[in-house]
Amino acid sequence: MRRGIVCLLVVFCLLTGCADGYPEGIKIACKDLQVTIPGDFIDLSNEDIGDGDFLYGRNTLIFTGLAEDKTTLQEMTLDEYTAYVINGNQLTCTPTVYGSGYLFSYEANVGDTPYTYTIVTGEGTDNFWILQFYCPSEDLAENQPEIDMILSALEF
Repeated sequence: MRRGIVCLLVVFCLLTGCADGYPEGIKIACKDLQVTIPGDFIDLSNEDIGDGDFLYGRNTLIFTGLAEDKTTLQEMTLDEYTAYVINGNQLTCTPTVYGSGYLFSYEANVGDTPYTYTIVTGEGTDNFWILQFYCPSEDLAENQPEIDMILSALEF
């Protein structure tokens, strides 16, 4: 259900002509995470499409962040937390070290459309983070430079 709603939001962005180009960036400061994203993203955090601490989208790319309080995770390490996320979602992927966190991706269908999900797990002072980008798989090559730019700007 959530994926169907997200798919509708992506279509909405396409139909309403979300801004092209890179106006002044949007600074996200949420708990112990800071990142600047391109200014043409739309804040979708108030939409009723699931749990998360923030949700932004533009054209065919969605970016979400979810913080999980470390005190509720029984003193897990980031390695253990990443395995917990992968196993808990029944994914068959192998994470790679990315900066101070881990990066992994997988593909899943939303209806008949294959989507690629790129996920980074990271550790802040008080929280573990799941940062997720997703887009139709056919648009990944176009969106990859933007995903890389946002990831390079992350500060936990």
